[in-house]
Amino acid sequence: MARQRWRRLLIALFAVLSCALLAAIGGYLWGEQRFRANGPHAEPKIVLLQSGESLAQITRKLARAGVVAPGWLFHAGVRVAGRARALKAGEYAIPARASMADIMALLVSGKVVQHQLTIPEGWRVPEIMARLAATEP
Repeated sequence: MARQRWRRLLIALFAVLSCALLAAIGGYLWGEQRFRANGPHAEPKIVLLQSGESLAQITRKLARAGVVAPGWLFHAGVRVAGRARALKAGEYAIPARASMADIMALLVSGKVVQHQLTIPEGWRVPEIMARLAATEP
């Protein structure tokens, strides 16, 4: 009798663990697919990431800009990829429909928006500073 009870308990435990494992595998595969799927934004977006911002702050900024959805999945994907500390500060042009994986790769690469500024020969520092102030976004 006691042996039969243990056997039923082990079968139930095995069934629960099997279901949990299948759910975990399914969740991982769903997340991986969503992480690599096209993004929600139809237009290119400019996002400015400050030096010293945490992954959570970067994720919130990207979610507010509408380039990642859901934000928690981007956060988890970057963590799982081990790239949280590799994200670089800067002004980024996020292409339309970029996937979360593409955005992560862009932020790791550090390929920021380049601005051109021409300073005429002979200008003095105050004139240069005025030009810089006028062109700063």
